[in-house]
Amino acid sequence: MDGFEEFVSFGQEDTFIGLVGPLYFRNLGDRTETKLVLERRHLNPNGSAHGGLLMTMMDITLGSTAGAAIGFGGVYPTIQLSCSFIAGAFVNEELRGEAEVHRMARTIAFVSGRLRVGDRIVMTGSAVFRNPQSNSPTS
Repeated sequence: MDGFEEFVSFGQEDTFIGLVGPLYFRNLGDRTETKLVLERRHLNPNGSAHGGLLMTMMDITLGSTAGAAIGFGGVYPTIQLSCSFIAGAFVNEELRGEAEVHRMARTIAFVSGRLRVGDRIVMTGSAVFRNPQSNSPTS
């Protein structure tokens, strides 16, 4: 499926993260891309993708890219997440996420990205992540 694999939810199949999928990702070396085909259960009462779903997908996209940049395959803890809703996404549309790391410090990573359907940008976002490989107790 275009190099995408189902996102492994780290033993969280029976928690919230397990409910939002099926979410797919592909590793592109120092970053990842995510993909989700929107189903009716992903929609809000207005018929577009629910904001909480979009923010969850953005968090996963940004965090997995931060992890890929340092070769870490586990959960990458989010310190801060900011998102801007740009356009709607609708049932049966393929939502894709992409991101890039702007700065990787010893204890934190700064990442930004976007969710899109084709050429239409649905959401932009940026985040700060705690480097899980750091031995330092503070940022």
